[in-house]
Amino acid sequence: MRRRSISAAIRNAALVAVAAEACGQSQPGPTDASVDQIATDAPVDAPDANDDATIDGGDLDALTPIDVPLLPLPDGCIVTGKPDGPAPCGYTEDLNDFVACQIDHDANTQEAAVCFVLCDPTEPDCIYYDLGDAGGSILTCGPGCIGRLRRDARDAFETCAPLAESAADFLARAATLEAAAIDAFRALARDLDAHGASHLAKRARRAARDEVRHARVTARLAKKHGAPDRRRCRSTGTIADRAPRALLAIAIENAEEGCVRETFGAAIATWQAERARDPDVRAAMRAIAREECEHAELGWAIADWARERLTPRDRARVEASRRGALAAMRRDLGNALDDASREALGLPDRAQAERLFDAVMSAVH
Repeated sequence: MRRRSISAAIRNAALVAVAAEACGQSQPGPTDASVDQIATDAPVDAPDANDDATIDGGDLDALTPIDVPLLPLPDGCIVTGKPDGPAPCGYTEDLNDFVACQIDHDANTQEAAVCFVLCDPTEPDCIYYDLGDAGGSILTCGPGCIGRLRRDARDAFETCAPLAESAADFLARAATLEAAAIDAFRALARDLDAHGASHLAKRARRAARDEVRHARVTARLAKKHGAPDRRRCRSTGTIADRAPRALLAIAIENAEEGCVRETFGAAIATWQAERARDPDVRAAMRAIAREECEHAELGWAIADWARERLTPRDRARVEASRRGALAAMRRDLGNALDDASREALGLPDRAQAERLFDAVMSAVH
């Protein structure tokens, strides 16, 4: 299948949304189906995209996800704020007592075993914040929503500041996720080479080099806005020891990460390049937006390549994963930034993000 330019579609939809917002106009939603209906069009649950043992079996019944029960909380620990449904962008919980909840008060990044209990048994990433008498103790769960990630790469980078309550925190978090995307693209390139897609692997390696620059630029911006210099973002994964994944695993992950997360991330970057009041952020995002659009285009190219090699049943499973990620992401749009920080970075509020999301996903589908 030969698609029209995904990069052009993202940029055009985002710029039209920016212009319409400035003129007070609303944007139409997706043309093929409203996003609110997507969850009912196909199953939203998908198997772990890295679970090759499950996927290699080829039996559709084997792909049925298994409910993982929450682990019991420590005695005296009370956690509030856990979402009722999927939260691919992460979420924040309130803790009644960091001692009872077995939090390491001297560290922001908590041990995975703590995250498994306080967040859920599949979530190894969580960050603790002591906000003092005014705010109490909070825990952020999940990796955030910028760039391409792999589940098995989450522990291969240092988390900076995933809680987005200030411009400094948002940029530090962005720098962390850009650094994590380096590993994700390198691993993807190895997978693609193993399946004979050297032309796509070459583009994935180029994307990894782009992410090195993105991480450095956003880390510098974070420092400018006051993020502590000690929170450095770097990629430390060891890609060489990872076995290539099955084609279906690659396709499922790519449907979620490339065709949803990266596609919308490119749109957000394009929005920031037009709306950021901080001139340094605006200039940086102009370059980053262009390359993130190329990364999204790579994601859709991989989707087309994989589709030609999958069985009809596997193609349906990949599409269900994409639709599930699409519906879940739209439910979790928005951020906790104050107005001044959001305007400085040029980020949309929730209503703007929903209109942008609908316009872009309609344009690329």
